[in-house]
Amino acid sequence: MPLWYSYMRLDDGGPIKGEAFRHFLDICWPYTDYITLSEGMFEDAPDVEFPYVLKDLLAPWFSGRIVADEWFGYGPGSTKMRIYRYQAADRVKELLLSYYQDIFLRLTCSGIAPEDCLFENLCLFSDGRLFFGSVSHERECGLCPLSNEMYQAVVAVGEWDVCPWRGESSRLSMDDYPWE
Repeated sequence: MPLWYSYMRLDDGGPIKGEAFRHFLDICWPYTDYITLSEGMFEDAPDVEFPYVLKDLLAPWFSGRIVADEWFGYGPGSTKMRIYRYQAADRVKELLLSYYQDIFLRLTCSGIAPEDCLFENLCLFSDGRLFFGSVSHERECGLCPLSNEMYQAVVAVGEWDVCPWRGESSRLSMDDYPWE
């Protein structure tokens, strides 16, 4: 059973941001084959997709989409969201770093319009299995380190605590979902 670590910041006093966010992604990226990003859906207009710049920039690495009400941090019956899957190319990491300032995908201060990058909930997958997931609005994320080296490097970046409520079922498998 994997040991999960959680990182929560309900205030602005210390999220993994700026260079620490880059360092976190640098640690995780060699293990990452896919990422997912999500967007909420309008209940009264479920077919409306948000057209924004970042989605267009990530298009070359697009690898599927699902609509779900259950995902990392969201239980069955939660609000439906679109979850987009992208290959974890180096350019994808650089785009994330240019648009978002922290691990919870808050926008950078570089004048980027919110409507240009409305993604939330970054998740990282290795061999098709989730090892890092975030819930942007709640400023909560969890990590299941894939090696002792990853663990040692990541705990130096932020204040992680053992997460007793996450187990193997938190390690979502991409094969369990009907990617379009």
